Amino acid sequence: MKDIKLVALDLDGTLFDNSSRISKRNLTAIRSITDKGIHVVISTGRPFEGIPFDRDQLCHHRKRQRNL
Repeated sequence: MKDIKLVALDLDGTLFDNSSRISKRNLTAIRSITDKGIHVVISTGRPFEGIPFDRDQLCHHRKRQRNL
C-alpha cells in the first residue's frame, strides 16, 4: 500500500457530533496523523468563517509550520 499523504474530512455527519463539536477522540486521531506528517484538510461547502469550532485546535500544525 502507498503511504497516505492527505486525509480530507467532511464536517457535518463525519467530523462533528450532533452538537457541531469535534470529539476528543477525533481531535486525538487528527493530531496523531498530523504528527506523522499526514496533511488534514476540511472538505465542506461552508465558508471558512462559518466553521463553528476553534480553528486553532485543528490548525496547530499549520501555524507551527509557518513560523519555521
